[in-house]
Amino acid sequence: MRRLLIVVVVAAAGCGGEGGSGGDRLTEQEFRAQANQICTDFAEELDALGEPGSLEELGTQLEEGRTIFENGLEELRQLRPPEELQSEYDRLLGTGDDALAAFESMQQAAEDGDVQEVQRIAEEADQADEESDEIARGLGLDDCATD
Repeated sequence: MRRLLIVVVVAAAGCGGEGGSGGDRLTEQEFRAQANQICTDFAEELDALGEPGSLEELGTQLEEGRTIFENGLEELRQLRPPEELQSEYDRLLGTGDDALAAFESMQQAAEDGDVQEVQRIAEEADQADEESDEIARGLGLDDCATD
């Protein structure tokens, strides 16, 4: 369960946009430290959700996980990476819309009792996660990669 939620959450750590507004840009070291800490916090909060025992519990955990995701995204959006990392960071953040949609779709499938649909969405999210992991590692955000 944790892997599934992290796949959706870190599929990429964000939701489009310019990575925050106003203020000075962070140094590479500051950016990496802050982003990695946010991702570490995501993982800890997701771990605290535990393992679901049923599709109903999965639906509830996905709802809670989505809240964690949205809060973390807001924190990540506030970061202002060095200008030379902005484009890749925007790419990473750009996968967030799909991740949020996956949360919603998977939650609905779980509430409908559709195990096959939950599995299909999880497989798609896992594939999307591979791209976000690659981008995250390229940025030095190893804690934001899920494997």
